[in-house]
Amino acid sequence: MLKASFSSFDYSWTSIKELFYYQAQQLQGTFNNDVRQYKNLITVFANHKYFGGGLEIAPKADLTDGLLECYQMRSGGLFYNVISFMKLFFKRHQHIKNLNYSRLNTASIKTEGLLIEADGELVGKTPAVISVHGQALLFHMPIKKRLQ
Repeated sequence: MLKASFSSFDYSWTSIKELFYYQAQQLQGTFNNDVRQYKNLITVFANHKYFGGGLEIAPKADLTDGLLECYQMRSGGLFYNVISFMKLFFKRHQHIKNLNYSRLNTASIKTEGLLIEADGELVGKTPAVISVHGQALLFHMPIKKRLQ
């Protein structure tokens, strides 16, 4: 069976439609030893710039630095949530009022029962510990041959 391939538009459109039914939950967690609690719209951890069919959610992410980019977007009601997702689609989410950005080594989500998605797949539920292993993957780049 083939896995569906979504573009950034498909991903964003589906997300916006789901906002009409979304019931925000309180998220309690520790982010680099900083305890936070907020009404969660979406919390993203990324070590790469893109996800969701090509959405550039974490423009400062670097696969080689051993850190995670963390975006915590608080829920603010239907209108606010739709505007926030539209800003994400047009790469204007860095300046959203209810967005908290940080770079971190580890996070611990204590709230129970929140779904965890990784690379487009549901992989479990919270509580969870999120961390990155720096230089865990080694990439070999082909050597360019010089033309003589």
